[in-house]
Amino acid sequence: MSAGAANRPSFQTLEQRENMMRSKIRTVLTGAVIAHCLAFHSNAQTWLQNGTNLVVAANIKSSHGFGAQLWLTDKAEEFFKNWNKETAGVNLKQTREAIRGIPFSTIIIFTGPGIGSNDLCDVTGDIVVKKPDGTIYGETRDANVWRNLPPPAPGQLQLAVDSLGIVIEDNDPSGRYTVEATVRDRVKKTQVTLSEHFDVAEQKK
Repeated sequence: MSAGAANRPSFQTLEQRENMMRSKIRTVLTGAVIAHCLAFHSNAQTWLQNGTNLVVAANIKSSHGFGAQLWLTDKAEEFFKNWNKETAGVNLKQTREAIRGIPFSTIIIFTGPGIGSNDLCDVTGDIVVKKPDGTIYGETRDANVWRNLPPPAPGQLQLAVDSLGIVIEDNDPSGRYTVEATVRDRVKKTQVTLSEHFDVAEQKK
């Protein structure tokens, strides 16, 4: 999806490969952070317990047993490939520093979606990126998080179908940008609003 203006960075909704997104399920985040590398593996009690959020963070929230996480990474393709491998855990290299001209992506991971009368889920998301001055830099609405797809097993994590690619260009302002994602479970009729940020350095003269 285009940011919709000339001389603006290219925003794209990246449809990940169908067999990758639908076949692989991971369990809940351990919370371990080592050198900005996040490990996802099989301790289902470290994030949600009886539907209650045990991790307090702007990018990790839950409501009525539905939970979601928002991350930023410049190694998205590597993460997508590793997610599909039969391993005990998956590492995610988190980034909060954007280098001009180098693409990076949002990652949304969720758990506990509602199941509709058709035995499928209906989870969508809005993602908005704001400049340091608070104005909108780019956005995508009604992205496919997990729409018309079978539910993950109870207590397990699922990677969203769509992600948002971001590239900061030379003429974009420096400073701290914010990323806000509203992840909506239409079956449970609930939503969570997540936020992350990244910094852009001054242009070298």
